Amino acid sequence: MDKAQSRLPMMLLSALLAGISAQAALSAAPDSAVVEARLQEAAMRLKLTPAQQEQLKPIFQERSEKFKAIRDKHYSNTSRGARREMLKEAQPVQQDFENKVSAVLDASQQAEWEKMRQEAHERLAAAKSASDFVKSY
Repeated sequence: MDKAQSRLPMMLLSALLAGISAQAALSAAPDSAVVEARLQEAAMRLKLTPAQQEQLKPIFQERSEKFKAIRDKHYSNTSRGARREMLKEAQPVQQDFENKVSAVLDASQQAEWEKMRQEAHERLAAAKSASDFVKSY
């Protein structure tokens, strides 16, 4: 066994541990990163005041936490019924989020917010179409 082959098991173990560490870090970080990214997009597109940004941040965080809890609850069950149940649980969370965000915005921001929501719905529909297309093969 040459030197490179003798190091292979140690390299594989190191890679595995690095992957586990990265996964653990990502499981906590992405939600906060996603919240920040969405809040920044809203701030830019809606021209939010600093006060509005402060009001919206906990609203965005709350929705993210609730969605994560719903995803975690249904994580191991990938059946259609479980997906329907997950969507059923997510709808009131999303509606509450939209109501709370709308309460913070002025009339001109409301119009842009509706436009942003419509764009998000279109992206979801396009993603679903692509997913359905792939499943058909």
